[in-house]
Amino acid sequence: MLQDRAFDRVGGSEEVRMDVRMVAATHVNLQQAVADGRFRDDLFYRLNGIEIRLPPLRERREDAPRTLWSASPANWAATGIRSANRRYRVLMD
Repeated sequence: MLQDRAFDRVGGSEEVRMDVRMVAATHVNLQQAVADGRFRDDLFYRLNGIEIRLPPLRERREDAPRTLWSASPANWAATGIRSANRRYRVLMD
């Protein structure tokens, strides 16, 4: 799909063409994971178009309040953390 820009639907009879862009994120060093045999090199090759390194939020304290308020309430509900002050402390630790 990523290479050919086409796929076949399950049960379908026609190839579906597409033009998509993919964004992927990880905290893992994928180059090292490929070298260690823990990540497929062909997939890394296809995903590695533009690399954007972003420091963790704990190193970008000025972004924390904005991130805190834009975080999905459903995600926070799943953690059981309801207090905005506790959310801030969790993000900053």
